[in-house]
Amino acid sequence: MEVKCEQCGKHLIDTEKESKGSIAVEVREAGFISKLPIFFGVTDGFHFFCCKDCWNEWFKVHCKHTEKGDEALAKIKEDIPKMAEHCARVASGLQSAFEQLKQKRKI
Repeated sequence: MEVKCEQCGKHLIDTEKESKGSIAVEVREAGFISKLPIFFGVTDGFHFFCCKDCWNEWFKVHCKHTEKGDEALAKIKEDIPKMAEHCARVASGLQSAFEQLKQKRKI
């Protein structure tokens, strides 16, 4: 399947994947932009763009800045440090558990 920029139509990638989430990963790995603008009233999944200018132009036409969307994004951005800290604690706990298992297997 060919994936094109949704604003200008430029060819981005060819893929065999069918899931938009999987395609989004491939698009980003190829250096392009994938967006999921659910906070701005667009609920049909990922959208793909060749550059920031195309994303911005598409956004102006298809998305609405809403107070609710802006608040949701602000809340997520505010929570990022807490989420990162939580992930680090979980990873540390997993590492400790693996170390304990490793020690028990040596005995």
